Amino acid sequence: MKKKLKSLYLPLPVSEFTFNIAGASYKNNEGVLRQELIKNLKCGEILALIPELSNKFSDHAIAVVNSNGDNLGYVPDWVAEILTRFWERGVSDCSTKVSKIVGGSDGMYFGCVVVCRPKISPAKKVSMSFDFTNEIAYIKGGKKK
Repeated sequence: MKKKLKSLYLPLPVSEFTFNIAGASYKNNEGVLRQELIKNLKCGEILALIPELSNKFSDHAIAVVNSNGDNLGYVPDWVAEILTRFWERGVSDCSTKVSKIVGGSDGMYFGCVVVCRPKISPAKKVSMSFDFTNEIAYIKGGKKK
């Protein structure tokens, strides 16, 4: 069953999102333990966000991959929903980097904190309002969809 998001209020414009990679304790689709990949990441390392349109768990699944194309896990659903709305409005370029690696000691799993900054040009300022209670998202001053 695919996940559906609950109500969320988010004042925008937003300049960045900071989140923990979801699914970091599992193997990726290639059978590689993500823990092995994450423990070798460095702060500031550039990552990419890749939408997975055919993901069986979420309509808004976005994989987080390293420079080798290895799947490290996923953007949490609440961030993926918002990024999808940005991308629907033509803001598709995001600067995405490792902010810090957490855990890994005393038997704890490694985790990865990521910072993602959508690149919005001054000529294309996008300010969106979200009301997930009624599934409404629109550009300020524009028409409701």
